[in-house]
Amino acid sequence: NWMFGGLIDLNLLSKILAFIIVLLQAIIINGVTNQYNLLGFRSYLPGVFFLLITANFPEYQMVSPLLVANLIFLAVWERLASITEKSNTYKAFFNASVFLGLATLFYPNYLSLVIIVIIGTVLNRVSRPREFVMIILGLLVVWYFYFTINYILFDKLQLSGINFSFELINKPFSSLSYGHIIFLVYLTVLMLVASFQLSTYLSIVKIQIRRNLKILF
Repeated sequence: NWMFGGLIDLNLLSKILAFIIVLLQAIIINGVTNQYNLLGFRSYLPGVFFLLITANFPEYQMVSPLLVANLIFLAVWERLASITEKSNTYKAFFNASVFLGLATLFYPNYLSLVIIVIIGTVLNRVSRPREFVMIILGLLVVWYFYFTINYILFDKLQLSGINFSFELINKPFSSLSYGHIIFLVYLTVLMLVASFQLSTYLSIVKIQIRRNLKILF
């Protein structure tokens, strides 16, 4: 801060960087949705909805490890969406697992999302044992290099900064404002209605789109 003579407000800088990261995430969401035809038609509404949702939560308005982990996790989603019957599934699952491992370096609780990668191996296709091996191997590679570099720099393994807390809700529901509660209820109802409509739509779409929609929801 002293280098700039106090001209730059660090809180303002953090908010600007957070806005850029969230905007980049929305662009990636639209890009993946349209590139792999996840909805069966081109649409930019997913990114818009993402911006509207994140705008209601102060946690997304400041730079945080979770925000960076979310950005990296989108790469996991992109790798899963790219898988087809003719693609190199081993490479795709390994890359997705590596990106997930990188996300866990910023937010260790993301390790629980490995279930999404595993689900991606069994939707509308016959899974192979080597695919599960690639998933585990990708995670192990990331953490192996992390501990190796950590040991080289400090001559011991630093575990103090790695904290796992697999809680579904980080903030007590009672502490949320009435506006947030109303918005969450509306969002839940909207997702239930969309899922019901989707169930009637799945039977007439291509298998690849059907698989991607199942991963998405």
